[in-house]
Amino acid sequence: MLKSNIEVGQSVIGFIHSFILSLHCGLTSTSKGIMKQISHMRKLEKQNTHLGCRIDAHGGSEEEVRRRIDVTRGCMKSLTKNIWRSSILPRVKIQLYNTYVLPVLLYSSEMWDMIVTSSKRLNAFDQWCLRHILRVPFTAHVTKQEVRLRSAQPPVTQTVMLRRLRLFGHIVGLR
Repeated sequence: MLKSNIEVGQSVIGFIHSFILSLHCGLTSTSKGIMKQISHMRKLEKQNTHLGCRIDAHGGSEEEVRRRIDVTRGCMKSLTKNIWRSSILPRVKIQLYNTYVLPVLLYSSEMWDMIVTSSKRLNAFDQWCLRHILRVPFTAHVTKQEVRLRSAQPPVTQTVMLRRLRLFGHIVGLR
């Protein structure tokens, strides 16, 4: 079956484009190298990083929320021995949490789309942090509300919403 001139032209242009990209990125001109480069470009198209916040092609930020939780968990664990398990007053520990840990978790949270799974994940992690700081084991059967009362902390999703509203007010005020 004969291809039309348009189809041949498009395939040649696509090949040349891939070939130039592979040369630019230092890959060999073999078809395997070109296919790797095309695959890499498609992965990059699906995910975009804006000001340190990863956003996928559909505008979702679930991966970014998971990444931020992992980074913050590392921060919490690094402070366990010297701060969280020390004899510092609980209110001072909460202030340290607000000063040093929450900014790591909430960095660029204004850009996140807050779907239900992200909200639950963030609140569960925040609850884990507060229990860890206040030394409340899970076996103590203390409710989430009681931990919130002891710490006098609002839910982290409420903080995210306030930050998003503040950003929206700033953008609206620019007019």
